[in-house]
Amino acid sequence: MNIRLGSTVINCADLETMTAFWAQALSLTPSSLDPADRFRVLRGPRVNLSLQLSDTPVTARDQMHLDLYSDDRAGEVERLAGLGAAFERHHDDPEDDYVVMRDPEGNHFCVCAVAPMSPRYVAVVGPDDESLAGAVDRSFLMETAFDAGQQLAMRRWVVVCGGGRGVMGAVADGVAAGGGVSLGVLASADRAAAHPALTYALPTGLGELRNGLLVRVADAVLAIGGSWGTLSEVALAVRTNVPVVSIAGWDLPDSTGLVRTGSAAAAMVELTRILS
Repeated sequence: MNIRLGSTVINCADLETMTAFWAQALSLTPSSLDPADRFRVLRGPRVNLSLQLSDTPVTARDQMHLDLYSDDRAGEVERLAGLGAAFERHHDDPEDDYVVMRDPEGNHFCVCAVAPMSPRYVAVVGPDDESLAGAVDRSFLMETAFDAGQQLAMRRWVVVCGGGRGVMGAVADGVAAGGGVSLGVLASADRAAAHPALTYALPTGLGELRNGLLVRVADAVLAIGGSWGTLSEVALAVRTNVPVVSIAGWDLPDSTGLVRTGSAAAAMVELTRILS
């Protein structure tokens, strides 16, 4: 299926007030602030919200509402009220996990409590620049790694990689584009060797031995492409019961710990199943 939800659209009578409220409420960036605009997209790393100026009175408000999730519901409710939101209903039952509020034009939204989640760690392994040199599928692997990094970031999973160039660099770029967190476990002892898109870089000075460290800190491994170093990481993961999802990898013996896929999207389905 080649379709995805791009944006939720709210019709409004005062585009400026609504832009100011929702941009601050969700830390989003408006596509523009031109007073002549009739439509604006408020963008963030994981969500888009669109506002459209309506020519007629906005009615039937209860046909749509937004659910906002926070592990600090009380603090967020107070902050949103300070921005101009009004209370529609406080939680009446102590077991209720949400508060109903209205934005400056009266649109309902709920602030829902969620328990803080321990993030999942996914190690992404694959050929470096040297191994990719002259490879027929280089473009596919680099594009797939970027796409995978972005999709992992959107799921709020921490991405662990080798921290260098090639597939490692492409996945770090994708994580950065998705607003996520990446940790590079470097083979060298020099932090300057880290790819610039990484959130954090850990220089180990362990050389190839760092492959074992990279695998052992992960809840699952995503292998993209094949090289001797990648093969060692896949073998270590299978050997130590860390699940592996592979995209365009070498033809390896069947194993209960290894799932083969053909794309980043298919890999996300498998990783979600494994980590749920």
